[in-house]
Amino acid sequence: MPYYRLLVFNSLHAFPSGEALHHLQRGTSTNSRRIRHQSRDNLSVPESKPHTDRRNMAPKLDNDPVSLRAKLKVAEKNLKDAEEEIKELNSEIELLGEVNLDRKVEIDSLKKSLEAAEPTRVALTETIFDLLMDKMSKEDIKKVAREVEEKVQLGLLLGDRVDSGDGGELEEPIPRIVLETTLLKRDARVKQAKKVDDERRKAAANHNDDLKQLQQKPDISVAAGENSTNVVRLMRKRNADAIESPDTPRGSKGSRRVITCIQCYKQNLTCDNASPCKSCVHAERKCTRAACTHWETGKCIRPNCSRWHVEDGEGYVIQRVGKVFKSQNQQKKPRTN
Repeated sequence: MPYYRLLVFNSLHAFPSGEALHHLQRGTSTNSRRIRHQSRDNLSVPESKPHTDRRNMAPKLDNDPVSLRAKLKVAEKNLKDAEEEIKELNSEIELLGEVNLDRKVEIDSLKKSLEAAEPTRVALTETIFDLLMDKMSKEDIKKVAREVEEKVQLGLLLGDRVDSGDGGELEEPIPRIVLETTLLKRDARVKQAKKVDDERRKAAANHNDDLKQLQQKPDISVAAGENSTNVVRLMRKRNADAIESPDTPRGSKGSRRVITCIQCYKQNLTCDNASPCKSCVHAERKCTRAACTHWETGKCIRPNCSRWHVEDGEGYVIQRVGKVFKSQNQQKKPRTN
């Protein structure tokens, strides 16, 4: 049954005739309006979406002061912790930089030490090689040279690996030119050492012979502990003076002057012209001669100048001094018969 008919049927039973008619009219108008609304709804009109307020989409803030203060304290604490962690990381970075700098300095120092020790290492290597060669006889070196020459081809570099013939390997074969050079060097060192030893033995023998001759003379005695070299030198000087001509004034042909030492001049003693003189030997003092002020130009005009000149030769200890004053406590010269 349609809706409006059902409505009329119900209204006839529930209301009186006047009221029923009124409700019927009212229901008819209501149904007509409803029908019109349904017909409108059935048209293809797009449904309008509900309006959304964008202000409601924003997150809701908590306006509670207590919770805001708590959140602020937590944020400040996290920030403080982060700053402390950054400080620790910076300190660790600085420490690592210092450690790297120290290691770099140590590495540079070690490199310099190695560079400085390289010449020493090379010299020690050569010395060890020479010592090993010195222990080998000439025949052994020549034998090794022949064996190496047979097994090493021409142009083979030092350090190549070559079969030694006995099942092993000769890791560092020595070329014959190296062995021959080492042999020549060793021979030269041996000859030089023998020459030096011969000269030393000859000088020692001559010294001993002169000392024996000196001890045999009655007028010369060698005290205990006295340097025998000075005594022998004095004797040789006296022998040379005895062979040469007596003292003559300076400038004459074949003349030999007496060059007084400084100490004998101060003490007014007779100098024996030896180096050192007898007075200085007994007094255990240094025997020196004064150089003439004109010794470089050679224009000394004093014939009896007691100072040293170029023509007087070597063998004296020369000292450049000014005027030499004699001592007040002079010793008297011994009389000569």
